[in-house]
Amino acid sequence: MYNGKRAVRVAGTDNIERDMAYNRWTSVNHSMTQPGANTGNQLASTYFVESGDFIRLNNITLGYTFSSPALEKYKIVSLRIFATAQNLYTWKKYSGFTSELPGSPTDSGIELNAYPTTRTISGGVFLGF
Repeated sequence: MYNGKRAVRVAGTDNIERDMAYNRWTSVNHSMTQPGANTGNQLASTYFVESGDFIRLNNITLGYTFSSPALEKYKIVSLRIFATAQNLYTWKKYSGFTSELPGSPTDSGIELNAYPTTRTISGGVFLGF
């Protein structure tokens, strides 16, 4: 993966991580690991190349259906509770937002202004009378 967002450009439309914004080299903070802000003309180097390997727990649903005899005294035919999650957790070494980048064959694997993958957690109750 080529993490172009590590370049800490100074244009107001750039999408960079908080760490890059606050821990970059400045006249006060002499960081030995993060470069200073620039006008976008930073030369390509291995500094931007990172492993894109990842494992993601993408979709999971847990539910429980209550037995009918226990519900009959309440005149309930069926009761099921459930919780579902999408993009629950990603194990990765990549410091960017996501290793799963869209793109054509000539620009896939290059992250410049990608947004993080959203996580959705929801639950519900199915009740039948």
